[in-house]
Amino acid sequence: MGKAAKIVIWSLVVGVGLAALGLTATDVWTWVVETAQGVGESLIALARWMGPYVLAGAGIVVPIWLGLWFLRWWRRQRGRGRGKPGA
Repeated sequence: MGKAAKIVIWSLVVGVGLAALGLTATDVWTWVVETAQGVGESLIALARWMGPYVLAGAGIVVPIWLGLWFLRWWRRQRGRGRGKPGA
């Protein structure tokens, strides 16, 4: 069976299902868009709630992480000069 025939058959099946539920394609797409907007609004609200806490935590975590990273880097730099001939 060709792709076009499969698309027609699936379109018929979905159309009959929508009609049985009393829905139209517009109803379905409206629901999809409204749901996506609701999810987006929820994510924005979550980010607004989390933002101050993330920034407060970063004020502690980032300097500690940078200090540890610098110490590891410094130790690697010091270790490069050891054991080399002529050093």
